Amino acid sequence: MVKTNVQPGARLLGLAAALLMLLGLAGCGVQITSAALPQSATLEKGDTVQMEVDFGTENQAEAEAIAKAAEKLDLTWTSSDEAVATVDEDGLVTAVGPGAAEITVSVADGNISNTCLVTVTVTATGVTVPETLELVTNGENTANLNARLRRRTRPESR
Repeated sequence: MVKTNVQPGARLLGLAAALLMLLGLAGCGVQITSAALPQSATLEKGDTVQMEVDFGTENQAEAEAIAKAAEKLDLTWTSSDEAVATVDEDGLVTAVGPGAAEITVSVADGNISNTCLVTVTVTATGVTVPETLELVTNGENTANLNARLRRRTRPESR
């Protein structure tokens, strides 16, 4: 039997260090089970928005532990219609043209994904109306005139 001479303070210090290591290893075991995006977003053509993912776990882990676990995930971002909205590898969405597109984030090593419906609008910046307008009513003194603002589509120059 080998006998060692350990001072009481050193034994207590070693026990405390072992306990801290054990707690630290338990905190690394956070497993992400869900990824949430906003349900929808409305953007004006040309605007951008950074999609924020809210990661969840089965148990109630601390926000810091979830953030550390999320940093290790390999995320893939996609758009269902790049003529409406594009998304880069970091989740930055750019509104390209009018319509609606689904922006999806997926976790590469899991069966986790979520979708945000992005609607892109184009607001009229002006209306041109002629100075005079002649209305022929086929012999009637009054008539209803309905006006509608329609978007004119032109191919964009590149």
